[in-house]
Amino acid sequence: MKILGYKRGIILYENKNNHELLPILIEVDDYYRDYINNAFEWMKTVRASWMKNELPIKNYRSNSKICKGCPIQKACEQAGAGVVKIASLEELRETM
Repeated sequence: MKILGYKRGIILYENKNNHELLPILIEVDDYYRDYINNAFEWMKTVRASWMKNELPIKNYRSNSKICKGCPIQKACEQAGAGVVKIASLEELRETM
C-alpha cells in the first residue's frame, strides 16, 4: 500500500488450524502513514548500526516482561554491552 500509494487494502488472515480466511479491511490515515514512515526510518537506523558492527545498548532489563518472552534472549545476554543507543520502536496504538 505504501509503495503503490493506496489508501485502502485488505490483510488476508488464514487460520492454520482450520484454513478459514478472514479478510481485514485496512484504511490508511495520517497516523498510520506517520507510523509506517517512522518504522522505516527506525529499520534504516538498525541496519546502519548492523552494517558498522555496532551493538545497540539494551533498552530493557533482562528480567523485563519484554525480554522474558523474547526468542533471542540467550544470545542477547551473551552479546555483552552495546555501544550505540537506538530507541525502541514505538508501539502502534489502536485507533479503532
